[in-house]
Amino acid sequence: MSSADVTLEFRGEYQDGLDPQTVLKRLGNVFGLGQPGLSEALSRPVTVLREQLSVEEAERYRAALQALGITLHVVPAAAGVATASATPAVVSQGPDDTATRTRVWNRMARTLPFEFSGQGAEFFRIWIVNILLTILTLGIYSAWAKVRTHRYFYGNTEVDGSRFEYLASPISILKGRLIATAALLLWVFSDVISPWLSVALVLIFIPLLPWVIMQSMAFRNHNSAYRNLRFTFRGGYGGALKAFILWPLLGVLTLGIMMPYAIYRQQRYLIEHSGFGTATFRFSAGAGDYFWVAFLAVALLMGGVTVASILGVVFAPLMVLGMIAVYLLVFAFWQVRTVNLRFNHSSLPGVHFESRYETRSYAWLVFTNLLGMALTLGLFYPWARVRTARYAAEHIVVVSDTDMEAFIAAEQGKVASTGQEMGDFFNVDLGI
Repeated sequence: MSSADVTLEFRGEYQDGLDPQTVLKRLGNVFGLGQPGLSEALSRPVTVLREQLSVEEAERYRAALQALGITLHVVPAAAGVATASATPAVVSQGPDDTATRTRVWNRMARTLPFEFSGQGAEFFRIWIVNILLTILTLGIYSAWAKVRTHRYFYGNTEVDGSRFEYLASPISILKGRLIATAALLLWVFSDVISPWLSVALVLIFIPLLPWVIMQSMAFRNHNSAYRNLRFTFRGGYGGALKAFILWPLLGVLTLGIMMPYAIYRQQRYLIEHSGFGTATFRFSAGAGDYFWVAFLAVALLMGGVTVASILGVVFAPLMVLGMIAVYLLVFAFWQVRTVNLRFNHSSLPGVHFESRYETRSYAWLVFTNLLGMALTLGLFYPWARVRTARYAAEHIVVVSDTDMEAFIAAEQGKVASTGQEMGDFFNVDLGI
């Protein structure tokens, strides 16, 4: 084949039975095109989206669009001639279809996948040394172990040719753990002094919990960086109090009915108060999205329990196996849907994310990880963690409607000029 002798075709196929209207809306948002034009073009039996591509270019475009929800086919130019003449390779948007198509593919070039290059055997060596030194130092080395682990996973995660950095000092983490350990010991032995002291300490900790979460988020974000630009967290105590105490309390008082709303408010608080440089994340999901996921999860649970119970009547051990399978499936379904909600509705100015977690593949990942850990008495943990990180990288992409280099350079300039680089309140990590 020559350097430009394949075409890229769409044949009306959507990923995993996704709703076409949802996919069209997503494509319209990414490319800045009207949904009617996209719908008209993609409703044909075969639509040639691009011609005269090299195989490498076609595969790159196909992988990126597949992450957005549609399936494309790469065909030799000779095979695509008749199709191309029957179905014009344009997305109808206005009189200048060539300019429109050029704009689409220019934007597609800025769909940036995450890449994770870590290996299980490599991380195993770090993990086992961390455990041994933590035991030998009576837990003191755990702060250094956390830094080594985070630096390994950050350093092996890459987007657009650059890797993430974890910048925390082990001493800062050790300070936080000493404080947390002292508080735990005080509570454990408070009963020896007086039962009322134990109750008082619990009552003190409840309103303190939102501050601990704020502090931990600020520490984690401040010590996470990409291209020398730090992440930030600027949440206030009042919002944290409502998100992590008041709304969950309402969920408990309503016997779980309002718990999806509490989860929604927590996600909204954490995302909308996080930032990258001076830019702040936006979160566009609604409470109804979380109620719908919860409703489907409960329906799946009830249906699974019913089937497992019927199997138990036939052969009792089948009920136990069935319940385990149901729990795994519901857990995977909840995780997949909430992760997709979190990423698909999070954005920075000109930058957003696309998450394509799938229940079946994620359930298999969880099952094989648990099986591996059970068969090896926990020694499979490093491989399980690496596999989970790789799965996340393979199912999430960054979509940039602007030049990423220019965006990051602008943010670095704003940070330098305004001095908004955020530090930590006590420069300690309290481990939440």
